[in-house]
Amino acid sequence: MKPLIRHLVEQKRFECTVDGNVAYVEYIERCGTFDIVHTYVPKAVSGRGIASALVAAAYEYADSNNLAKRGSCPYAALWLERNTK
Repeated sequence: MKPLIRHLVEQKRFECTVDGNVAYVEYIERCGTFDIVHTYVPKAVSGRGIASALVAAAYEYADSNNLAKRGSCPYAALWLERNTK
């Protein structure tokens, strides 16, 4: 089941709660670039595709706002490499 992802604009993060655990990605948006700088998923809920869903939602936001995507976070960089044609 895909988690319900919220965009917290003022905190510059996308997050979801799974089994009482909060997972999130944090980003920086500047000069036409959207950069995911941190991805966090608690160990209690890891391995369920939560990080991928969060990163995908964040980059969908970047695409819809015509922002260049960047991944300073190693997970986000790898996700971009694997999911960008």
